[in-house]
Amino acid sequence: MGKKQKSKGNAAIVNSLSIIFSISTIVIVLLANFEMFAFSSSYYQKQFASLEVYSDFEMRGISRQRVNLYSE
Repeated sequence: MGKKQKSKGNAAIVNSLSIIFSISTIVIVLLANFEMFAFSSSYYQKQFASLEVYSDFEMRGISRQRVNLYSE
């Protein structure tokens, strides 16, 4: 009787783990699709362009204040 109870508990754990795994997989796929959509939008392209400009100025040794003026 005790053994049967234990196997039932294990089955419940396995079931809940498989449900969690499937949900997390769906969430990951949705997030990946959203990120692709976000990167394709112009807003994010502008943001990353300003970041690239910032790093370019940093490499050239131009002060941070001027870089902030350029990115805004």
